Amino acid sequence: MARFREKKELEGEIKSLKTLLKPGTRDEDLERKLYINMIKRFIHIAQDELDSLQMEVDVLRYMSLAKAGKVPEEPKKKSRPFQPIIITKDKLQKEVYGLGYPSVPVLSVDEFYEQRVREGWFPPASQSKSLQDRAVNPELVAQQEEEELRREEDKEDRDDQEELDRKRAKDEWKDEHRRGEGNRHNMG
Repeated sequence: MARFREKKELEGEIKSLKTLLKPGTRDEDLERKLYINMIKRFIHIAQDELDSLQMEVDVLRYMSLAKAGKVPEEPKKKSRPFQPIIITKDKLQKEVYGLGYPSVPVLSVDEFYEQRVREGWFPPASQSKSLQDRAVNPELVAQQEEEELRREEDKEDRDDQEELDRKRAKDEWKDEHRRGEGNRHNMG
């Protein structure tokens, strides 16, 4: 890593020295410094190539041993086998499928969801804001929307400074940006 950093610094220094040494300029100190830096850079390149060749030699040795059959086999790691999960609609289906399939775990949708909540994959049902929850209880959704509107109106009535600043900033932004203006990459 240090060699790479030094190589990059040398490349930058060589570039700057080349711009300083214009044709017709005979500054021996700058020329000496340029040539020394170029030699150091080539040393780094040669070291990188030697490292690469050494890795290649190691790979070739290993391949020749492998072809001869002299390479000891690496112990295989035992991975935990995946167990299939059959998800059923309800407990009745679970009882029917559960007894018939040998060694296959069977979960109902509710049990599967609860398991995923415990594992942290899904949010708890109390935090869920799915469309299905809205469809099941439309009165609750209407009540939440009314409450949100009421909160917004209360903020406006109280002249909440934070809300006013937010609205002013949004209004100024709309004045400065036309509708549809935004990320226009590759669109002309």
